[in-house]
Amino acid sequence: MPDTQRAMLYVRQVLEDEYVQEQLRNAATGLRDVYERTRRERGQVTEDRRLYANLRQAATSIRNAATALKKKPEPEPKRRGLGKIVVLAIAVGGTAWLVMKMQKTSGEPDSFAAGTSTSTSPGATAPPTGPAEPTVPDEPPTMPGQATTPGQATTPEQATTPEPPTTPGSSATSPA
Repeated sequence: MPDTQRAMLYVRQVLEDEYVQEQLRNAATGLRDVYERTRRERGQVTEDRRLYANLRQAATSIRNAATALKKKPEPEPKRRGLGKIVVLAIAVGGTAWLVMKMQKTSGEPDSFAAGTSTSTSPGATAPPTGPAEPTVPDEPPTMPGQATTPGQATTPEQATTPEPPTTPGSSATSPA
């Protein structure tokens, strides 16, 4: 890291850290007191206990500030809440899309899971779930009242009373 960047880190920490500011303030106050006392006392400075106490307090404050500056600043906490919300939204959306796709392929638009019944009353049968298959009749359709083969009943009354087949040349007279 270049010297200018390192210096900028220290300046920023001095401006932001209240503990460092307090220690530097104490050191400046102590050094000012030492300076004023030495100006007043001129020759008796070497034996002044109060002067030494102020000087010791200033040196301790400078050392504490330097120690605090050497410590690396705490990194800002990473914001992971937004990422978790995005992942959750994608998971929910993907699940909803998958369920809709499965419903389209199985032909069950009203149910959430395969195998659930859409009927509301007990005993009612569920409507067919798949596409309706066309029914192919075994015989061609006939008109009402038209018999397709001799002796075949076309109405319910004829089905209950079978008539004997008529043969050509015989007269059909009913005994009455």
